[in-house]
Amino acid sequence: MPQNEEQLNNLLKTLDGYYSNEDLRRRCPAAARHQGEFLGYFLLMQLGNGGEVAKFLQQLAGQPALASTDVQFAVQVTTPPPSPPP
Repeated sequence: MPQNEEQLNNLLKTLDGYYSNEDLRRRCPAAARHQGEFLGYFLLMQLGNGGEVAKFLQQLAGQPALASTDVQFAVQVTTPPPSPPP
């Protein structure tokens, strides 16, 4: 099973690379319409791996897909709630 998860993660990263391609966005703006969905899937696959989520979110900074409802949901699910004050 871990091999399948790794392959799925690699596939989702590859899709993100295609969707992030500026040349593709110019030639076919509708092509990136579902980028947030795939990014959300990738983030959900990282449950329990906060370091990978933080690193990936830093790479997304400034991209329109970051504001998508799919990504926002995944961020809420993968980000642990703040600890209550002592």
